[in-house]
Amino acid sequence: MIDADIVIVSNRGPKDFVWQDDRWIARPASGGLVSMLSPLAREPSVAWFCCVSEPPSAAQAEHGLFTTAADQQDEGLHVVPVRMPAQTYHRYYGQISNEVLWMLQHRVVGRGGYESLDAARHEAWVDGYLAANQQLADAIRSTCRTAGAILVQDYHLYPLPALLRQRFGSTPILHFTHIPFLDVGLMKLIPIEWRVAILRGLLGADVVGFQTENDIRGFLTCCGEFLDLAVNRAKHEVTAEDGRTVSVRAYPASVDVGSLLDDMRSPSVEKPARDSPRGWASSA
Repeated sequence: MIDADIVIVSNRGPKDFVWQDDRWIARPASGGLVSMLSPLAREPSVAWFCCVSEPPSAAQAEHGLFTTAADQQDEGLHVVPVRMPAQTYHRYYGQISNEVLWMLQHRVVGRGGYESLDAARHEAWVDGYLAANQQLADAIRSTCRTAGAILVQDYHLYPLPALLRQRFGSTPILHFTHIPFLDVGLMKLIPIEWRVAILRGLLGADVVGFQTENDIRGFLTCCGEFLDLAVNRAKHEVTAEDGRTVSVRAYPASVDVGSLLDDMRSPSVEKPARDSPRGWASSA
């Protein structure tokens, strides 16, 4: 059992993957989530929970990138990988998080983006997205005896704050979304059950964080429109169904600029830029 001052929860762990020497190589990630969290995560009293998907067989591993628990280990971090069945992870991460939520939240609607939901997508919501969030909640509950605060990250884990609230009571919980949030019009493109699960899940937190003021406005409007909750727009607050006051704030986050510049200057990027059509090469 763990007694942690801070628990970080995210889909992705601290490692990313690059194709090198005809195979995937794990390396420290440079995206906004990892660059923002890593300094905090290196404190000795912090535990970082993340998802990993291990293939059921070697044959299946040939058809996609499957991370293992060992891939996410870092000697300077206390990483707790939560293993998920490959099919559950694919439904949660691929079919819902990336192909529905990411597309909608980046306004990529129509051909080449989000278009519609079929029976398979509804199944992926229940047996993938909701199931993965429940599995993470169960893993945290069974591993952490105490937690001083819980920081939940991004659109993969909207239901998680409410699930953790059931176990950790008055523990401060923050959820931060790293990409643009939905407005009312986009939220109407998904079923009412999905909207309610997303909003009620987020309202399990004490603080709901976004990148911009526009994201705050979208979230507050959705809470009033779909849950009929009292919203204080001046104070950026929502009164949750259990009576708690939930603060909604903007915390702009960035990528690791130095690491990104190194990637842009690397041979693997410079060669395609040189060989590309004039427009790409000049912009690179």
